[in-house]
Amino acid sequence: MHTVDYSTKSLTMNSKKIIHLGGRLHRSYEEISFLKADVNYTRIHFKSGETELVATNLGQIEKRLPEGLFYRVNRSTIINLDMKDLQIAADSIRKNKKPLFKISKRRKQGLLEVLNL
Repeated sequence: MHTVDYSTKSLTMNSKKIIHLGGRLHRSYEEISFLKADVNYTRIHFKSGETELVATNLGQIEKRLPEGLFYRVNRSTIINLDMKDLQIAADSIRKNKKPLFKISKRRKQGLLEVLNL
């Protein structure tokens, strides 16, 4: 059985949460690693290594994502908080000592609170 929530453009199928990402692209939010803004487009990076470019801005997709599972670390990046092996440095998020994302000054405290650090 599946249900559709038109306010958030999300679909629940067999207890898997599927969200509308743009165009004809619908995927489970659990598959998303991070999202990166590209003017009025969004590049979606999946845990499988795939990427998709959709003609939907980051703010619209952010509204469709579940709260508490994703966090906007700066103006152009939203990360899945379930990503493995992340380290928080002074001004960036790192994985295996390589910087991945910049953290904006005003969002860092909120990120630390969400991660209980």
